[in-house]
Amino acid sequence: GGLLGFAFDWAETDDPARKPAAVSTGRGVLTMDLILVDYQDLYTIALAAQQDRRWQSVLESETDMLLNAEIDGTGLFWNGLEQNGTWTGDFENQDIAQGEHLKVIQVLWTTLHLTAA
Repeated sequence: GGLLGFAFDWAETDDPARKPAAVSTGRGVLTMDLILVDYQDLYTIALAAQQDRRWQSVLESETDMLLNAEIDGTGLFWNGLEQNGTWTGDFENQDIAQGEHLKVIQVLWTTLHLTAA
């Protein structure tokens, strides 16, 4: 479960190490992005579920995803779920290896979403 987003990557720099590899074209490409754990607003989804029962399964799967994102009972959370089911860390930092670090604000957002559900 998870809400899948589309991303527009301007591909402003060449970087074959990125996944997908960045190729500088100046035009950009439409890509599918990973599922962002900290963007799953359980409070808003719960409000939608109160009005329309079709949102109940979304709420349940999103809650499960956030709970499953916890790293070994530490209270820290992965921030992304790849399409292949692999958890990953921060996806925004372009200067270091993506997915290898966590950001405190992203962990906090995930925690807040879980407390509001």
